[in-house]
Amino acid sequence: MEKVFAIGAIALLLVFSGCSTKNDTFSDLKNELLSDKPVAVYNVPTSGIYVLDKWTEREALKEFPFIAPISPFDFHGKFHDDFYDNLQPSWKGVSLDKVDWTSLSKEPALYTIIYIQSVGITQGGAMVDDFMTNIAKAYNISPSKMEMLKHWIENGGILWSEAGLRASRFETFYPYGGINDAKTMALFSKDRGSIFGLPVRHRVLKSNSIDMVNYEPAVIGLRAASSASQLQGVKNVIFRSGSFIETYPIIQTNPLLIDNAGTLYAGYGTLGKGLIVTTVPTVYWQADNDGELYRWKLLSWVLQRQGDGRAKFLENPKPKL
Repeated sequence: MEKVFAIGAIALLLVFSGCSTKNDTFSDLKNELLSDKPVAVYNVPTSGIYVLDKWTEREALKEFPFIAPISPFDFHGKFHDDFYDNLQPSWKGVSLDKVDWTSLSKEPALYTIIYIQSVGITQGGAMVDDFMTNIAKAYNISPSKMEMLKHWIENGGILWSEAGLRASRFETFYPYGGINDAKTMALFSKDRGSIFGLPVRHRVLKSNSIDMVNYEPAVIGLRAASSASQLQGVKNVIFRSGSFIETYPIIQTNPLLIDNAGTLYAGYGTLGKGLIVTTVPTVYWQADNDGELYRWKLLSWVLQRQGDGRAKFLENPKPKL
């Protein structure tokens, strides 16, 4: 009995001792927090927390290459750092939907290149023969502004088009909810048309269906046309569709990119003193293709053609070691 009493007394002593210690701890903490003791605050610059990315230093690549269906955030370019460090952009490009029309009417040299992005089939409304009319409707650009754009090109401007019309699997439906592929394809049935009077052929691409929802994007390997001396060395360029069905108007007069069957996927034509370049939006960031080289060479050529001798620097970027 005495042994049991002794054990109980010790347990009670430990409990009261623990409570006392706990209360003292909270009391000390409270006093510490309420004290007027000075607290050191360190001002650490943001650059001291992380390493600056090359992305922030290469302004020319932020919007490169004018248009892209996907713009990788960490794209640093595939060539030697010296090439990018020595870039001195002599051009000014702007997307068609961001053109300052008032300033352009007073200063035609405001832009070197105006480029176009793809739009959804429902944005452009019913298709007509002139592709730019579809684009104008999609971007809500008035006919008078489109006429101004035409005159701007005729006086030496460059229209760089990687634009097309795209449709998802859900653009058209059967009344009971099924997807009507035939009806969707009919929206893209026009094979001929024009861009400001220059004849084009529409390159229609349809992805491979997996089921009612999913599909595999069409992937096509391209290379420079034999007559495209400005693209010498461009041997492997990839086009990967991003939508279920896409169509791109390609000027046939002067071939640039072709597939193994000789079908055109890029070409250009002249309008007065200016130039209209049409190309599918090729992949440019993958290490195993010439997508970036293709774009630098094409950009170099169009700028030199317009009299910019400094653009020759862009023709043959120095490879990484």
